[in-house]
Amino acid sequence: MTWGLAFHGRFVHGVHSIGLGGAQFGLSAPPYPARLVQLNTGSKATAKPRETAGWHDRRVPTVERRQDLAARRLERALHDVGEEIREARRAAGLSQAEVARHSSMSHAQVSRIERAQLRHASLADLVAVSTVVGLDLSVRAYPGARPVRDAAHLALLTRLRERLAPTLVWRTEVPLSLHRDARAWDAVISRAGRPIGVEAETRLRDVQAVERRISLKLRDGGIERVVLLLADTRTNREAVRADPDRLRSMFPVPQRDLLRALATGADPCGSGVVIL
Repeated sequence: MTWGLAFHGRFVHGVHSIGLGGAQFGLSAPPYPARLVQLNTGSKATAKPRETAGWHDRRVPTVERRQDLAARRLERALHDVGEEIREARRAAGLSQAEVARHSSMSHAQVSRIERAQLRHASLADLVAVSTVVGLDLSVRAYPGARPVRDAAHLALLTRLRERLAPTLVWRTEVPLSLHRDARAWDAVISRAGRPIGVEAETRLRDVQAVERRISLKLRDGGIERVVLLLADTRTNREAVRADPDRLRSMFPVPQRDLLRALATGADPCGSGVVIL
C-alpha cells in the first residue's frame, strides 16, 4: 500500500502526495525491472529454467530491500511535512517555543520535526503541531507497488511455470510499460512476440475487484491475453462457481484448452482461468 500525509492537499493514485496551500509534492516508486527466465530446449523431463544475469535480476524481492524503500519514503515524507509546518508557523508569526507550548511538546521536538530529524514522531505529535500552525493533517493509503509475496504465491507461480513448453519465455514481476507506474504482472509468458499476462491469487476474495484490476492492466499494459491463476482451494472454487458467467465473459478459454496450448507452445487464442 502507498501512504501519504496531506495538508489540505490532494492525492494522486499510486503516488505519495503531500500538499499544502496548493503546493503538492509527489513520491512514487520506480517500476521494478522484470526478471527473465528462459526455459531451455530439450525433453520435457529435463528442461529446467535458466535465469539470465544482468539487469533482469535487479528487483526488490526481499523484505530487507522493501524496508530500505520504506525508509527512503519515510525520509522524504518527514522532510516535506517538516518544511510545510515550518512555513506555516512562520506565516502565522509563531515561534517554535510557542508551538511547543500549545502542542504539549518540547522546543527541541518541534525543531526536530521541522528539520525532519524526529524519525519516530508519532501521528499524534504531527497532528498536534499541524493544528497549532493552522494545518489539517490527513493520512490515507492507496494501492501502490505489489506487496511482498509469500511462499504460497511463489509456489503457485512455479506450478504453472512447470507446465509450460520449453520454447516459451517466463518472466516474473513484469512492470507495465507506463512511465512511473508501479503496477506489474505477476508473470508474463512470451511466445512469438505475443505476451500473456499472469495474475496469481492464492485467495480469491472479490471477483469484481480482481476483474477491474486486470481490465485496467490490459488497457494500460499493452497485453491482450491473461491467465488468472488461482490456488486449488475450496474457497477459490466456491468463488468461481458463485459467478461463472462473469468470469467466463472475461476468461472464455477453458482451463484444459489453455494448459494444452501452453504445454505445446501454441497460441491459447484468449484469456482463461487456471486452478492449480
